[in-house]
Amino acid sequence: MRHNTRQAPGTSGAAESRSNSIPSDGTVADIARLMCSNFYQVVDGEYHTYCALTSAVTQAALTHFGIESAILPCQLIHLADEGAHFIGFCGLTLTNQWDGHVVVCTRHLLLDWAVGSLSRYHSLRVPRTALVGRLAIRSNVIGRASLGNGRRLLWVNPPDGVDVSVPPSPAPLVRSLSERLIEKLYELGAGDGGSKTAGETNPAHLSA
Repeated sequence: MRHNTRQAPGTSGAAESRSNSIPSDGTVADIARLMCSNFYQVVDGEYHTYCALTSAVTQAALTHFGIESAILPCQLIHLADEGAHFIGFCGLTLTNQWDGHVVVCTRHLLLDWAVGSLSRYHSLRVPRTALVGRLAIRSNVIGRASLGNGRRLLWVNPPDGVDVSVPPSPAPLVRSLSERLIEKLYELGAGDGGSKTAGETNPAHLSA
């Protein structure tokens, strides 16, 4: 991941005036799915490997809708018959990049809008975004998704002893992108008490 994280500031203006009370689990999943499918319609695709930035933007938008979340350091692993490929905390020395990976987690969901790092750095055909269930059991594995043909994605805790400090991102950019994302979500019906899904469990959703 590129050296790119920022504090997740609160949003302002018209978006702030429409913030919602704490939503149901089904509404959380609905909003997360809308984000997964539409994130790069409002955020420039050049940021698709900037996990820290995309996580900060996502957390700011979730906070606006009353959804508690945390930015969680982890490793992203692509498993296939031909081997494993890793993103994050691999002990690499990168120029102007952070050797780490982060995702956003709610109580039951894991949101990763930088899965495309596997495509950029390992030439793998993967979606750019992934929304999966956060495993509730005590395990090194945080989340998982199937890509078909024996290929899987795993999100696991970072190796012991690594520095998981996330580099800060420019607050103005996070604020600008999160406000645009919030407006897009309102356009799509988020926060209007629309249809409810069957809770947050096993909501695997991958988007190119």
